[in-house]
Amino acid sequence: MAEAAAGARLDAAFNVRGDVELVGSPDGTYTITINPQRLVRRFYRWVFRFNRKVQNMIWPFTPTLWGLGVSGIVARVVTAPSGSWWRNGFLAEWLWKMDSAFPWQKRLPINLRVAWLSLLASAVGLLGISSLQRATMRLLLNYNGYMFLPRGSTPFYVKLWFGALKILGGSKPTLYNFQGCLPTLPVPPLQQTVNRFLLSVKPLVDDEKYSELQKKGEEFVKGHGRKAQLFLKLRSFWKRSWLWDWWETYVYLKGTDPIMINSNYYIMDGYKFTPSKHQAARAASLTFEADGFKELVDYEKL
Repeated sequence: MAEAAAGARLDAAFNVRGDVELVGSPDGTYTITINPQRLVRRFYRWVFRFNRKVQNMIWPFTPTLWGLGVSGIVARVVTAPSGSWWRNGFLAEWLWKMDSAFPWQKRLPINLRVAWLSLLASAVGLLGISSLQRATMRLLLNYNGYMFLPRGSTPFYVKLWFGALKILGGSKPTLYNFQGCLPTLPVPPLQQTVNRFLLSVKPLVDDEKYSELQKKGEEFVKGHGRKAQLFLKLRSFWKRSWLWDWWETYVYLKGTDPIMINSNYYIMDGYKFTPSKHQAARAASLTFEADGFKELVDYEKL
């Protein structure tokens, strides 16, 4: 029993998504099974996701454009005369001071040291430009006044705002290129939250109960509400969405009602046509379409 339990624990510890399995037998021996096809697919998936992370980090530059820009700057600095700004400017002097902090680099040829320093400076500079672009887009996306404009009228400042987003957004973005540009979820004012709560419960209670809720709301604003509001504001500093974790855990995942008929009924296959009257065929069709949509999300083609 102990050996079987140990084997089960080892199997659970070394089973990596079906790629590598270590299975223990009752006689105390262990068998290692490797699935090379799954390992190769997992490696390709890891390379793809790493490549996408790099692309999202340097957006709006593409890896090709970023590489060409860095290579061009390195070539310009290496081939520049020794007395030019590229070699003796304030930035060059600062880089040479940083170079002196690494004694091992003094053994390298001078051109190789210049190439290394120019490579480092150009890479950091381009990353700074892309970070400034994303910060500017995040600032622009905080504006939502266009949603409340009357229909048929577009002021000039809204056109200017949209044009700035279009220019900063680059061309042919993928699914998650703008993930770092999205503004954080704002924390609503405490009094506004209490007022909306009272407005939502007013049709459900009588006047006496509503007066009691108003009194408790005022006490909450002056008491525990201030502490809770301060906590939410502090949480919003390091969380892009202060609500997401709680909503996912206590609202979305805690519900036990069937999702298909209570929440996601709008994705049923019979919206425009009925592919088949057989239940198994319709389930297969729905599964196939859902898998195709998941592939679009995984490969960021949406």
